[in-house]
Amino acid sequence: MTKLDRYLIQRLTATFFKTCFSLLTLFILMDLLTHQRSNILEKDVPTDIVLEYYIRYIPIILNNYQIAPLSLLIAGLLVFGTFVQRSEYTAMLASGIGLKRMLLAPLLVSLLIGLSMVFINENIGPDSAKRIHEIKSHYFGYIRSGGRSNRNGVFWAKLGNDGWKCDIQKFNRQAMTGEHVFLYAHHPDHHEQIEARRIFWDESTKSWILEDGTWKVYDPQQQMTGQVRRITQTPAPFTETPDYLFAAEIDTRTQSITQLSTLMKKHQFPDHTQRRMTLDIHTKLVNPLLCILFMSLSIPFSIRLGRGNISIGLSVAILLGMGYLLISGVAQSIGYSGQLPPALAAWLPFTAYFFLCSTLISRTAT
Repeated sequence: MTKLDRYLIQRLTATFFKTCFSLLTLFILMDLLTHQRSNILEKDVPTDIVLEYYIRYIPIILNNYQIAPLSLLIAGLLVFGTFVQRSEYTAMLASGIGLKRMLLAPLLVSLLIGLSMVFINENIGPDSAKRIHEIKSHYFGYIRSGGRSNRNGVFWAKLGNDGWKCDIQKFNRQAMTGEHVFLYAHHPDHHEQIEARRIFWDESTKSWILEDGTWKVYDPQQQMTGQVRRITQTPAPFTETPDYLFAAEIDTRTQSITQLSTLMKKHQFPDHTQRRMTLDIHTKLVNPLLCILFMSLSIPFSIRLGRGNISIGLSVAILLGMGYLLISGVAQSIGYSGQLPPALAAWLPFTAYFFLCSTLISRTAT
């Protein structure tokens, strides 16, 4: 490693951490003052809980809001813009060091940060997201993931082999228990209906148990007359697990790539849930690579705009960075709706920007 490499690595790393710290602080202050302040004051949330909430929130900010790639983009613009402005770039070329050789240091820095993001997202991020949901539910009075209250009712359709429908008026997602249960199924020769006071998930038998109710079987050909039997405690007529039934409510931020992949292999989810999980897995794969892409994107803009135009280069490149986030958001929305394959929706914006970046670097005068 040459002295130039060490010089660029030192400057890029220091500028990245300063920029990342500034953006994180700004984001947290804006969220605190505009979103959480009233909840914290009204619920009298302890200071240590507020501090824990925002510390746990950092991995999500870095990943979901692309603070790490944007910090690398800004760091690259500041460092290489100054590098060109001070004629250091000209001196480098005059000494026989080309642009491709200079790319080694920034790519190494962005690669290490990208790998760090992979580690954070897979090992720290899921636990942090789970803890954030707990804090919001217990202290801030927020509803849980999926936009549902922890004790709202649920409705499940097409359960078991007979296509049972299950309507539960009150359901506790933490305890996996429900109250006021109504199930029904229609068959060619008879109808079945179950009314129970309670339902709960029995972890030991891996089944749903109904308590205190009636199980009725009607014959539509005989004026809906039939058998009625009393339920004290009996297994429900379906075997779907809580993981399957609440898959649509799973916040993928609380799952690593391995956990999501295992979950998808274990269960045959509905198409819309399958699309969402597949797209989110590919998005988790794309996000760390943005660190390398955004760093690479900053270099040709810094060089091509030349002296005295650092502010212009900064503005243009930040607009490109924000444009990527906008295009990515639109592509994901289309992917969630099923109009684009999930993998294509996740990788299309990255691929387009990759070719743009490659074209700019290849055409940069050296």
